[in-house]
Amino acid sequence: MTDQIDYLLNIVRRIRKYASFWEWPNKAVKELGVVKDLLTSMTREGVNRYTNPRSVEDDWPDCAAEDEQGQLIAIEVTELVDEEAIQRSQRGQPVYRRWEDRDILNAVHNILLRKDQKSCHGSLYGRVILVIHTDEPELNARRLFPLIRSVRFPHLNNIKEAYIICSYDPFT
Repeated sequence: MTDQIDYLLNIVRRIRKYASFWEWPNKAVKELGVVKDLLTSMTREGVNRYTNPRSVEDDWPDCAAEDEQGQLIAIEVTELVDEEAIQRSQRGQPVYRRWEDRDILNAVHNILLRKDQKSCHGSLYGRVILVIHTDEPELNARRLFPLIRSVRFPHLNNIKEAYIICSYDPFT
């Protein structure tokens, strides 16, 4: 019994303390949870483009699903978060990251370019989509979505769709 308690306490100690809405000890479970939350959100809006989401054991992509025609699609999952804030929080320092609009746009731009370079699927997947999730306190849907919509991001070669999902916000 004490081994189980020690195991659980170890997990609790390691759990991230900053921007941790989707945090989970198992990365594959976390990524699949993000994808499922996105698809649930899309369904609420009447968009049912993808079904049967699942984790992929390979290095790339993180997840896969089928589109409306039954074609297999690759889903890459990444996070918009301040890594320094995570580290400081883990050391017990109080942290609150203030995001300027240009910082947000630069971060999203860099994520898109970095993930597009990594996303080469050959013929196994019909297309690649990117899901960016965030639990940053200042990056709620009311602030983030209008800002993102106001900008034209660069053309991507491999990623055909990109989505941003925010943690729970009772106002949206």
